[in-house]
Amino acid sequence: MKSGDWIPGWPGAPWLLVPAVLFLAGCALPGARASGEQQHVWLLQGDTSARAARPGGCPALRVALPRAAPGYGGSAMAYREDPLQLQYFVHHRWADAPAQMLAPVLVGALDRSGRFQAVLGPDVRARAGLLLETEDLRLEQLFAKSGSQVRLSARVSLVDLSRQHVLGTRELVVTEPAAAASPEAGAAAANRALPRFLAELGAFVKASLITAPPGLCAAAP
Repeated sequence: MKSGDWIPGWPGAPWLLVPAVLFLAGCALPGARASGEQQHVWLLQGDTSARAARPGGCPALRVALPRAAPGYGGSAMAYREDPLQLQYFVHHRWADAPAQMLAPVLVGALDRSGRFQAVLGPDVRARAGLLLETEDLRLEQLFAKSGSQVRLSARVSLVDLSRQHVLGTRELVVTEPAAAASPEAGAAAANRALPRFLAELGAFVKASLITAPPGLCAAAP
């Protein structure tokens, strides 16, 4: 076919076909937006209320910086339509990598539990008797025919540093339905999922301390 030929049944020139197909394909993707759309930046926020009035009887706890699973380490908002294909929204992102935003939230939640003499963030230069490690962190929005949901998951471990002993390890998984199949609804669902994730973390820490060797905590957690 010559460049000036018309396509039978098509009201325009052949070169109109390619952008039209790309436009239609882009409309089918959750992450696709018009090229001129502005960037939308979302926060992942936890409770900011004050800590427990008195320090607890367990040693100071250091919260290590969470480590993200491969593909989840940046500020891009991840989503999946296929179990094996990880994609990112084009015009929506987190204010920082979820692992970075989650670190102070974990510190605050564990501090408010009142179980520890102190709860130290990753950058605090002070000795601690316990260590909380969070790895394989994933925050993503899942799309299916039945609807959309957000999944927040991580593997957490509590370590007794004085004895170099792992007190417990658990896989935490929280899912929260999204009100719509959109990144805006996904960001809202992620913030609803976060308190449930922190509650599961608190239950894990409490159970690990209860079964810890005698004498680790001055009083029962």
